[in-house]
Amino acid sequence: MGGAYEALRAGGPDNITAVIADVVELDSLADGTAPDTQPQVVGAAFALDGKSLWFSGYAGKATLMHITLDKGAKADALPIPALKEDAVAYIAQNPVRSNELVIATYKRNLFLSQDQGRTWKPMATDGDTHD
Repeated sequence: MGGAYEALRAGGPDNITAVIADVVELDSLADGTAPDTQPQVVGAAFALDGKSLWFSGYAGKATLMHITLDKGAKADALPIPALKEDAVAYIAQNPVRSNELVIATYKRNLFLSQDQGRTWKPMATDGDTHD
């Protein structure tokens, strides 16, 4: 496990933003925004192998990122469905099929990805499940 993982374990969940800031160089986002305008981390989950982390943020729009826990690693933005005034609250990886992820939003929307977050299928909208 990387130093960031150990720091998070030692500091607990309140330390998640500091760990992400340590792993991700916060000079600027891919879109050129300054660190003080970057999304606030609102959700995070370790990959089941413990080698990477998914985290979500919000700064006017929802974001979902994936990063390995190596020093100097760069976070990759994952495409997510358009979320109007909503953000990803929970991120989960299927323990049997590691390519499957589920995200749940604050407004009770639920999406499934079967390709590590490249595409998403809606499973519930406003708490109502899809057929």
